[in-house]
Amino acid sequence: MTSSLRDKILEYENEFRDKIVGDDSGNATTHSVVQATLERAEEIIDEIEKKLRELAPQVSHVTIEVEGIAAPTQMTTGIVPVDENS
Repeated sequence: MTSSLRDKILEYENEFRDKIVGDDSGNATTHSVVQATLERAEEIIDEIEKKLRELAPQVSHVTIEVEGIAAPTQMTTGIVPVDENS
């Protein structure tokens, strides 16, 4: 993990801990990791898209699939399991 991503996670964690009270305060870490990871993924995708457009300006549309954030079964089927006990 790069230090900038680690710093962003800590920044979000502090921000979320201030907003979350009680038993849910443990979720601040999870939420901050998810938020920072998704933001970084979006930044990387934007950088790839920009570079591709520089190399091939005739490209009008770019689709990038990201793997590795969700479990493979969720990504390939598009179905997210539902906890029926909730």
